[in-house]
Amino acid sequence: MKGKDLETTRRACEKFRYAPTSVINFVEGTRFSEAKRERRQSPYQSLLAPRAGGFAVAMAAMGSLFDSILDVTVVYPEGPAKFWELCCGRHVPVIVHVRERPVEEWLVAGDYQADRQFRRRVHRWLGDIWQEKDELLQQVLEKQEIQ
Repeated sequence: MKGKDLETTRRACEKFRYAPTSVINFVEGTRFSEAKRERRQSPYQSLLAPRAGGFAVAMAAMGSLFDSILDVTVVYPEGPAKFWELCCGRHVPVIVHVRERPVEEWLVAGDYQADRQFRRRVHRWLGDIWQEKDELLQQVLEKQEIQ
């Protein structure tokens, strides 16, 4: 299934190569839960480990067309928002942190599936970003506990 997902991502990216578009990639892959964090042995306190394959394939297929990467972190200080609460217009506190990251040449030039060294570099790069995100989440959540 893993290889098929990457191939599907590659084909989708090729379609968008010739049309103005934005690409949204949810690198965390799924909704966070403490049980998933423990089961997957995530090294982070508030995040699952990033899933690099789809991101790396999108960068290889289209990265040269991107102006930048918008790294978005969404925090619900009172816990995850419930869809129905949002539909009913209930106030759901949310903090959004956006950081613009450059599209680095090495991200565009690598071959995630065939190059083990490149794959490791992508994982390290995303791991560093995830560490920053985890620290940001902890700061926000600790600040909320004080108030």
